[in-house]
Amino acid sequence: MQYKPRKMSTNGFFRAAGEYIEDKVPMSDDIDGKVVTFKTKDEAFRHWYGETTLDGVRQYDKTMRSLYDRLINAANAVRRNWVSQR
Repeated sequence: MQYKPRKMSTNGFFRAAGEYIEDKVPMSDDIDGKVVTFKTKDEAFRHWYGETTLDGVRQYDKTMRSLYDRLINAANAVRRNWVSQR
């Protein structure tokens, strides 16, 4: 699965993903001398990076959280098995 848009560097994509996941997306911008404030994190991210990047970051976040949860569950199963054998 390709998460990042073709026109975006890998480093740029992961920097953007980090901003999205950590809720550090700038929530306002000065457009033609007028300050525009965004209501949601998704709206702000879409403005800064585009719809394609937003979709990729959402999918990446969902996949990484799922893999992390599976890793933790497996580690806990090993720990419980080890403790029960003592």
